[in-house]
This record gives sequence, C-alpha cells and structure tokens, in this order.
Amino acid sequence: MLVTVTSQACRQVEALVYSFASRLCTDRGRAINNGESDWPETLQGRAKEAYEHYLTVAKP
Repeated sequence: MLVTVTSQACRQVEALVYSFASRLCTDRGRAINNGESDWPETLQGRAKEAYEHYLTVAKP
C-alpha cells in the first residue's frame, strides 16, 4: 500500500490500496481518466469486487 500526504494544512491523506489494468474496465479506463461520475459502472472482475468492498466496509 502506498500512502502519501497530499496536503499537510488540510491533513488529507491519499492511499493507493489496489491498482488494476485498464482492460478490467468496459471502456479501458476512459471514464476514470476523465473523472466521469459513473466510472464505477465500467468496472469488471476483481476491480469491481474491490470497489464494492470499499463501499460496504471503508467508505467514510
């Protein structure tokens, strides 16, 4: 896991917990790269499972 402090003044922390190949998205990662709000709908396989786990267990 990679953890970086993105803003000490705001005490924001960013963590990379899981990375995956763009081929695991139905659009090869286009929605994620463009910041589209419906990007989770493009996930497949383990990437989708990881995101669903985040939603149920870790999302603040």
